[in-house]
Formats: sequence, structure tokens, C-alpha cells
Amino acid sequence: MASIFKQSQSLGALPRRRLSSAAGGATRRLGSIFALSLLAALASACSDSEVAGGSGAPPNGGLGADGIGFGGQDALHGGAGPGAAGDGEAGGGAAGGDGGARAAGPCDFAISPGPGEPGAPCTGNASCDSGLCVEGPDGRICSRTCQECCPQGFACQQWDKADSQFVCLPKLGALCRPCLADDECLAVNDGALCVQHKGQEGRFCGGSCDGDADCPVGYLCQQAAGTKGNGKQCLRQQGACSCSEGATLAGAKTSCAIANNFGTCGGTRTCGGEGLGPCLGPVASPEACNGADDDCDGLTDEGLGGGEPCKISNDYGACAGSTVCNDGLISCAGTAPAADVCNGKDDDCDGKTDEEALDLDLDGKADCVDDDLDGDGVPNANDCAPSDAATAPGKPEVCNTKDDDCDGQIDEVGAQGCKVYFADADSDGYGDGAKQVCACAAEGAYQVIKAGDCNDAIANIHPSADEACDGADNDCNGKTDEGFGLGAGCESGLGACKSFGKMVCADDGKGVVCSAGAAQGGAESCNGKDDNCDGLTDEGFDVGAPCVAGKGVCAATGVNQCAGGQAVCSAK
Repeated sequence: MASIFKQSQSLGALPRRRLSSAAGGATRRLGSIFALSLLAALASACSDSEVAGGSGAPPNGGLGADGIGFGGQDALHGGAGPGAAGDGEAGGGAAGGDGGARAAGPCDFAISPGPGEPGAPCTGNASCDSGLCVEGPDGRICSRTCQECCPQGFACQQWDKADSQFVCLPKLGALCRPCLADDECLAVNDGALCVQHKGQEGRFCGGSCDGDADCPVGYLCQQAAGTKGNGKQCLRQQGACSCSEGATLAGAKTSCAIANNFGTCGGTRTCGGEGLGPCLGPVASPEACNGADDDCDGLTDEGLGGGEPCKISNDYGACAGSTVCNDGLISCAGTAPAADVCNGKDDDCDGKTDEEALDLDLDGKADCVDDDLDGDGVPNANDCAPSDAATAPGKPEVCNTKDDDCDGQIDEVGAQGCKVYFADADSDGYGDGAKQVCACAAEGAYQVIKAGDCNDAIANIHPSADEACDGADNDCNGKTDEGFGLGAGCESGLGACKSFGKMVCADDGKGVVCSAGAAQGGAESCNGKDDNCDGLTDEGFDVGAPCVAGKGVCAATGVNQCAGGQAVCSAK
């Protein structure tokens, strides 16, 4: 008790504002954890043994026996205690108050609660003044109802899902408790899941958290999967989870495995007086024909009595069977021999079927059971040629003068082996490619096998026709008047009569002519032009011939040149 009070003195020196804050953080986490430890230690101090309060508070910085870190925490409740400052055990606290018997704030439990008071150890609801004995990580303690206000490490939560009473419940009261399903953890703390902790076989309760600050020392807030749900949980990082007093009283269990050379079977470990007990469950053994899954592989009687040949015999013969494991017994399963009758079966298992019956078509099937004598897959009653396997409803029609498909028509359009025939309206030997049928012979308008007629209304237009210069595609090659040079430039006439045009189709369609016509010429004048359109220019005027102008010493030579329509000498 002395060490506990010294710790409370140290806690009394902390600012009350820091301890009662609703915001999450390191102080809230440490205070919450230490509060639970202190309550457990107080319960232990109130008796002569360490069993009454669950695991006791360890040395500063250590882990409790149930895996929750309580040692080394520096914050729990506000208030004052009688301890001396700086005594090296709990770190010094301010003297004063009423000796630390009561917590300072209205939200806190008493630091040294009396029997039945909130925070005191309990064995059942009847041992608490409030009638509320709740599960804590170190054992069961008394609590009280609440609206919003609870000590650090506690949350105001619904006490029973069936009613509306809210009680101060330890936030991590289920932490590290052995479990088999999420519901076991959720029954103790909201959000707690049955998860795997680091390095441990089986599942143990986690604790809902938002970050590492919400978890005790030795735990980290990590994403984890429960048996049904998943979410962030406080997961143990070192040491092993054990059994609290409450888990022991409740007989909490977790899963385990029992392995040997034959397989691995699932078992359970149960909390008892010595902690988690041994793994109990079935032990794998060789699979036997007994209706049980002996080797724990999820299969029953697999590979036993199945597939080995055996015989079923009687007066009619012997039929082959195979051994099976059925209801824990190995037996021979199959069809028993029987008297041979005409039914398409080898009743007596002699390797022959209906050997005494008639088979007129010699197809190996007795006529008494042969409803398809020609074996074409169509019953005789529906087959127009029961003895012809190539003729039956559904068979393809072929150009062979037979009604192959039993539709009442012979060699109809589209039969196999047909040719494509085209309609030839102008009877020029070529048909319209858009009008065709595949028939076994020419019929009706479809008489020719050559297509490509681009104008089936004009007989001289077809692929073999000669191209004419007439504006039409006579040979159906997609071109019009090709090879005639239409549109090429041309000229007509000479001199002043010359005119220009382009090549156009002649009237007879056999060639082309120039669209330009020649003009009539006039009298030749000395002007550098072919005025009379004879192909000569200024003929008769001796243009360029030598000439003399003047006489005697005044004579000068020159050449004749045009001027005013006449030739004159250029000499001056």
C-alpha cells in the first residue's frame, strides 16, 4: 500500500487540466493504462495474496502478467496524496489533501476505494454498491452509471445491449483475453475483435484504437482481422497473452493445433488456475473406413475402398463392380447379373447385348429396340427414308435429284453443289450481280453464270463490249470513254483564223473532233499578221528585202518594212 500511495503522490503533482482533457494523446493513453493498473494493484494490496486483484503492478516500465503495460506510467488522476516528493519510486508528488483516499475530479473513482465502491475489486454485481461489477484487464471491479463523465481509461458505454443503461467500462478490459470469436470480445468492449497477436498461436481479444497513443505499452495500433469483422486494434508486440481472473472464471478459450505425421487437427486451450491449459482436441490418425475424418483434412473416408475391382455374382453370371466405403463398411458396388432380355443391355454381363434378338440391318442393335434402322439419328417414324442414312430431316439438301432433307422438295435453291445463276434481262450473256440464286440448274429469269453487267437493260453494254465515245461505260470497267483523249486541247485554222478548243466525241461515237471551228480570212496587209489565213505573213510585200532611198550622193540603203499597211524602205 505504501508504494501505491507514493505513486498517487506523484500523480497528485500533475496538472488537473492535463488529466481531465477529452482529447486523445499520450497523456490520456498513459493515464488510462495506469488507472487500470493502479486499480488492480489496490485490489491486490487489500488482501494478503496477489491473486485477488489479477496481475499486480510491475516495476517501473514493465509489463503486467496479463500483458498490459502499467509500469513506468506517469499520469492517472488529479488530486493530492501524502507521499514525499522525489523518493525515487514514483517520482515526487505534492503533499496535501485528505491523504489520497479520494480522487480530485468528479469523473474519477476514489484512488483508495472502499469495498463496494467504484474501482474496488468485486466478484459479482451483488458485491458493488452500484450493482455493477465489470470486467477489467486485471480482474473484475465495481463501476457506476454515467452520462458522459468517466475516469481516464474508461468510456461511458451501454452496459447491456438489451437496455439503455450506460456504465463506466474499461476501454481495454478485453485486451489479451483468449477468445474464439469476435462476439466474446465485443461483449466486454465495443469495437474489440478476436485477433491474432504477434508471435502467438490462437486468437486473443484486441482493443479498438485510432493510433498507438490509444494502446498500452508493448502494444501497437494496427489493422487486424477478427473472425467476422476487421479494423484497427491494439496488438501485443512482445511477451504472451495470458488469462485474467475474469477470463479464468468465464473459462475463456482460444484455438490451437495438434499436429503429427498424419495431419493437423484443431483444438482449444482453456483458461484455468494455471493460465492457459494444454491444447485439447482430436489427434490425426490414418484414414479408416469408419465415417470419420480421421486425418483432419476435411474429407471423410477418402481413398478407401473406392476403385478396386470386384465381382457381383449370381445364377445369371458375374458383373464387374468396384469397392466402396459405405457407412463404415467396404462393399462391392455395381449392377447384379440378370436374365438377358431384348432391351439394348448386356443383362447377364457376358459381353453380348440382346444376342438372341433379330438385327435385320446388322447394325449391332436388335430390331426390337432399334427405332433408327439406318442409324442417321432420326427415328424411323420421322424419317422419309428409314433405310437411307443420308436422307432424313435436318440433313443437307444436295444437287442429286433426291429429297435429302425430307421437306418435299428436290434440289431446291441453296442445295449443296449448286451454281450461282444471274438474271439477264437484256439477253447479252451477262447478268446483274445483284440478282442471283444458287441453284442446281438454270431456272426462270436466272439463266446465265456470268455477272458484271453494269446496265442489264442495254444489250451493247456488258463486260465484253467495245468502249465507244458516247458518254457511257460500255465495257463495264468503271470508266467512261477511256482511250479517246477527251478534253485534250486542240486548235483549228491558220493565222488570224486560228481558234482553240478541246477534243470531244464525234457524232458517230467512233472517234473525237476538235470543238474549235476555222474562220474566213481577209486581204493580206503589211502588218506582221496572216490576214488571209494562208499560213504566210505579209507575203508580196518583200518585207526585209534591201532597198535604196535617194539618189546620187544622197542615196541611202535600208530594208523594206511595214508601215501603215504598206512596205516602205527603212533608209532615210
